Amino acid sequence: GINVPFNIASRHGSTFINSASDGAAGTANTTPTALPDLSATDFLLGNSYMGTIGKFVMWGEDIGDTGIAEATTVDYGTDFAMTVATTTAAETFTIPAYNIGTFAAGIDWGDGSISSITAWNDANLTHTYADAGDHTIRISGSFPSIRFNNGGDKFKVKSVGNLGDVGWLQFNGAYFGCTNMTSFTVGRTDTSAVASMGDMFAFCTGLTSLDLSSFNTASVTTMNEMFDQCTGLTSLNVSSFDTSAVTLMTEMFRNCESLTSLDVTNFNTAAVTAMTSMFRDCTSLTSLNLTGFNNSAVTLMNAMFYNCQSLTSLDLSSFNTSSVTSMSDMFAFCTGLTSLDLTGFNTSSVTNMNEMFDSCTGLTSLNVSGFDTSAVTNMTEIFRNC
Repeated sequence: GINVPFNIASRHGSTFINSASDGAAGTANTTPTALPDLSATDFLLGNSYMGTIGKFVMWGEDIGDTGIAEATTVDYGTDFAMTVATTTAAETFTIPAYNIGTFAAGIDWGDGSISSITAWNDANLTHTYADAGDHTIRISGSFPSIRFNNGGDKFKVKSVGNLGDVGWLQFNGAYFGCTNMTSFTVGRTDTSAVASMGDMFAFCTGLTSLDLSSFNTASVTTMNEMFDQCTGLTSLNVSSFDTSAVTLMTEMFRNCESLTSLDVTNFNTAAVTAMTSMFRDCTSLTSLNLTGFNNSAVTLMNAMFYNCQSLTSLDLSSFNTSSVTSMSDMFAFCTGLTSLDLTGFNTSSVTNMNEMFDSCTGLTSLNVSGFDTSAVTNMTEIFRNC
């Protein structure tokens, strides 16, 4: 009772057969046995076929091997698609979910097995694979959350081929700890109802690029630790994020140590209350444009730029810091900065400036002449090793 779309193509000649299904090669230059000559014969398709053919194409000329590859590029439509790997026979894999929304979905496990699920903890979310190998799982219907949350079968996830439109409501901890996931393709999706993306890609160390420009984040309120410890990322596109409802950006990009650039110029931070360690240990960032940030509601900026050692300049002239209570370690180990003008900072609410400029060894100019330190109780090592 579940429709499972697939693509198959084949190329027949007098001395060979080439075929592929869903992008995987079936046969290659196989010598046929008693292959009939179809050139003068009516071609009959599906005399015992049950189902619906979405598209059937015949080429007037030999399409060649490249044509087969193109014809079998997988179109997942609105299905969620994820490839997982098992290493032994009779190994299980469990799709973890979070108790939110309505679950009413069909699962194609990629080995010919199909399951139906009706609850977030449905027993049918666990499947046993007879053979070891890679398996592409497809989910259709209503499946509002997925949540590895640094546990379960997180190490078996290899890639996401299509995020799909399956009624997503929650991405908190979705792929947290999936260190072996090397690619993530958004594809066709609708994330407009998602409220949380906290820890979504935390510790996804195998990802090198991530394009989330098609994400609808208008309903998202939390992005804390969203890309925390994504140490392999060299490209990250979040330029179109609507962050107007976001309140938490704590450790959002922490230790994205391979990123050399990051476009956050369109971020609306008016509702954000915490930016603790937001860019901490982004050691390769050479520039950061934060001139559009509205920080009026932010109370915590501690370690915000900690160890951003490749930053050579930082324009924070537009920062509203009137609500900030902690600036400890804010610029610590920013060894590449040569000058820093903080004359616009309102520090009247700050109580902690502990190690604020610790080991800023490159600073030749630092203007803190306007600092109001009347509420500060801790200045330990504020200028240490400058």
